[in-house]
Amino acid sequence: MELVELVDGLPLGIELAAFQAANLGPGEVVRALRSQAKLACPFADRPARHTSLDAMVSWSWDRLSTRSRRVLADLQLFVDAVDLTVLADVTPPEADDPPLYETIAELVECGLLHRRMERGKARFTLYHVVRAYLTEHPPSQQAVERYVAALRAVAERAMARWDGIPRPAIRTDDLDGCELLHAAGIALVHAVEGAGPLVVCALYAASDRNLDHVALDLSARAEVAALDPVHRTLVLDHRQRTLQRLDRTAEAAAIRAELPERAMKVGRPDLAVFFTVAAALTALNAGEASGATEAFERAASWCIDVVPHCTAAVGALLASAVDSLAGALAFHREDPSAIAAFQRARAGLEQASLHRDALSVRQNLCSALNRFDRPDESERGLREIAAELDPEADVELLAVTHAKLALALVGQHRDLEAAAALDHALAMLASRPNLALRPFLTCERAFVAIRLGEVETAERFVSLALRFALKANDKRTEVSARVLQARVAALRELPEADDLFEASIERATESGLGRSAQLASFHWIQLLVARGRLAEALEVTDQSIRAPLTAALAPNLAEVRAELCRRLGRPTPAPGGTTSSSPLVDPELWARVHRARAALGAGDAATARGLVACVPRHREDELLNLAVADLLAAAGAESIT
Repeated sequence: MELVELVDGLPLGIELAAFQAANLGPGEVVRALRSQAKLACPFADRPARHTSLDAMVSWSWDRLSTRSRRVLADLQLFVDAVDLTVLADVTPPEADDPPLYETIAELVECGLLHRRMERGKARFTLYHVVRAYLTEHPPSQQAVERYVAALRAVAERAMARWDGIPRPAIRTDDLDGCELLHAAGIALVHAVEGAGPLVVCALYAASDRNLDHVALDLSARAEVAALDPVHRTLVLDHRQRTLQRLDRTAEAAAIRAELPERAMKVGRPDLAVFFTVAAALTALNAGEASGATEAFERAASWCIDVVPHCTAAVGALLASAVDSLAGALAFHREDPSAIAAFQRARAGLEQASLHRDALSVRQNLCSALNRFDRPDESERGLREIAAELDPEADVELLAVTHAKLALALVGQHRDLEAAAALDHALAMLASRPNLALRPFLTCERAFVAIRLGEVETAERFVSLALRFALKANDKRTEVSARVLQARVAALRELPEADDLFEASIERATESGLGRSAQLASFHWIQLLVARGRLAEALEVTDQSIRAPLTAALAPNLAEVRAELCRRLGRPTPAPGGTTSSSPLVDPELWARVHRARAALGAGDAATARGLVACVPRHREDELLNLAVADLLAAAGAESIT
């Protein structure tokens, strides 16, 4: 198939390739064609134009008009298919030339140009053999300059929709990202003025295609090019993101440290806010909470100054960035900093009269309060928000509010009310499918069903959540649904539960979701403990602690590992020796267990019994249940409550 593609499916090309393959083998012919070597045939009884593909194209070239030759040569500039609109900007007809569409029709008729339809629009591209022949006929310098200008216009249109704020990916409707990369390279080689938007768009196009080393090469060349200060700063930001992805963290950190100051110097405080938020989130992910808090303080104070003076779109993006940072701080249980961040984001949005966005920040603050073990405050705040919303105009916001309310109710062990709140939220969205919300809400409903022991209901909602998540390409919810699927299998005591847990960990790892991978490991460990397979549970724990993706989260499993080692009679780390900002187990209940053990060791059975007698059976921590049961038995109590 590759041989046929390399000769563009031309009958003469296939015949020549077959002749050479019989002598040299298909592999050698493919290598020759890739290096643009000429295929020839020794038959003397053939016309000259049929002895090689090069001769065939040359024969056609000699019979073209001057205008058609010029258009064909200029088409070399495009690495991908191009439509007439863009092509007309690069190779416009001169005074006495026929219209471009007539010239293109002639080239297609001669078999020198391939035509294909994409989304109802005709696009044209050179055949491989024609492109190889045209290396001897380069495009004109004027065409090169017009090509770069045309692609720069495409990039500028994309940047206008982009609001000038760094985002993780960018696409354009006009041309493929590979074309942007190609044009950016030409622009830098020819030192074309005003190439900044083109270079920035090309870098994000490279990221879209996981071409990190291509992006690094392009950004290195762009740094020494004559770009304007703003786009040079955006190029530098992209470079540090790419370095971070490639684990060249020291180089990335050095660039990241200077970006906010650069942005302020070029008069872009909005960029300074984004760069600082990005630095804070990176610090949090690396476990450097103090550095994150310091970066947040700068970002939040700048955001208050900047948002009221931005367009509504940019203002919403900026406040959303600080809101995201607040959510990350909440996840890491940085309580005062997170609450302050939410308040700053809300104030900035209200100053900019972005009241709906401010309401969304209030929702996130309520979620944070629930994470900070303040579910009653969370519930109260969410009910106030629900009362302010219009059931007709604010359906999606109201659905999110009910979903967050359900989580607050779960925190208070009011699972039936939580299920009702989620059912209400899903019912509101039934008539307007939302690819972002439905996977999340359905997954949460499955989780509550598991807590209620409603296995069939959980199974139904897990199946829906998986389907919705795959359709929305929501990897985080997909992994959560797969973990719940494994938990349902465990509740049914199915033998495939182990395989499902292992598959969910692999999927989380593939998607770069460390917390999800560790959560899957935790629930698998609990299943193994419940089945008395403690050695296997310890093995899964150690695998999670050693895995590169979850190594930074190892403290979350410290209590689990210590308890497993103690039960297996192995050297035991000091219990509670490592604290975690987001533990998987309940630290207060485990603290009771440790104090009760100490009391028993001192011969004080009454104190030990008092410490653990009121501990309820935990729904998810089987190790805690075992520890409490052992202590109650040793202290002379009847059983766990």
